[in-house]
Amino acid sequence: MRRSRFSLVAGVVLVLAVGLAVNTITEHTRPSGSLATTFALGEDARVGDFQVHVHGAQAAAVLDDDGAAVETNGVWVILDLSMASTKLPNRLYGLGLRDSAGRTFTVSSRSPASLWQVAPDTWIRGEVAFEVPADALGDLTVFVWPYLRSNIESDPVGYGVTQVTVTEVENQRVSLAEPTLLPAGER
Repeated sequence: MRRSRFSLVAGVVLVLAVGLAVNTITEHTRPSGSLATTFALGEDARVGDFQVHVHGAQAAAVLDDDGAAVETNGVWVILDLSMASTKLPNRLYGLGLRDSAGRTFTVSSRSPASLWQVAPDTWIRGEVAFEVPADALGDLTVFVWPYLRSNIESDPVGYGVTQVTVTEVENQRVSLAEPTLLPAGER
């Protein structure tokens, strides 16, 4: 009888230990079980069917849209990046910024320019804008998701992550750089 109780207790302890291990592994692979590919500024990264190269970021108080001022209650963070696809022409919809408080921001729908069409091994460089509160400036994490974020929440996929630092509003009014097709080998 003692052996069966001991076996039962040992089995319960084993199940609890396995559950704790699974929770710990899941905690380190968020969001949604996805795995991050960390890359540095100025480095090419493959994320799903895309290649991405982040050059840097700056902040501005106002965006210029063909002479019209586009203002925000916080600040604009302008991300300078190059992209290409690896298989078919496509649009990369999944860019985000996360501040040190854990708040995540997507590309602003009020931005004068939005994400652009890219093609296999044909690099395009341009800028996209995010609206963030002024207290979000500092160290920001750039997320590159290969699909719309709503798809990622339910499917584990790889995504890219890099860091940028934007500590102050460098320019009061900035025009976004138009997407430009780059010569072979340039980013």
